[in-house]
Amino acid sequence: MIMPRDEIVRSYREAKKKKAQINILADLNRVSPKEIQELLQEEGILQEKKPSILETPKPLVTPEPRLSNHTLEQILQLMKLVEQGASIATIAHALGITFGQAMTLVALLCTYCENYIPQTEKRETAP
Repeated sequence: MIMPRDEIVRSYREAKKKKAQINILADLNRVSPKEIQELLQEEGILQEKKPSILETPKPLVTPEPRLSNHTLEQILQLMKLVEQGASIATIAHALGITFGQAMTLVALLCTYCENYIPQTEKRETAP
C-alpha cells in the first residue's frame, strides 16, 4: 500500500460516501477494494457484514432453459410422459427435477412442437 494505515482510516472516517471511498482508496493504493475493507476491519473501523435473517436472498442466475441442455433420453421420456397426459408433478418426479423445471420443459416442448411441426389445415366445424 502506498498510503499509511492511519491516513487510510482517517480518509474513510471523513468520507460522506463510505462505500465509494473504499473504491477510491483502493485505486490510490493500487490494491483491491477487498484489501482496503480487510485493513479497515483490522483497525476496527469496518465490521464484517453478516447476512441478516430479514434480508431477502438475491436470486440465483440460471442459464436460459433449453431442450438442448438435456439428454436425448430425458427429452424422449418427457415426450412420452406428455403424450400419456402425465401431471407436471409426475414428470418432475420421473425426470428427477423440480416442479418449476418440469413446467418449463413442458412449455419448451410445446413451443418447439408449435414452431417446428408442420401445421395441418384447420377443419371447419359443422353448424
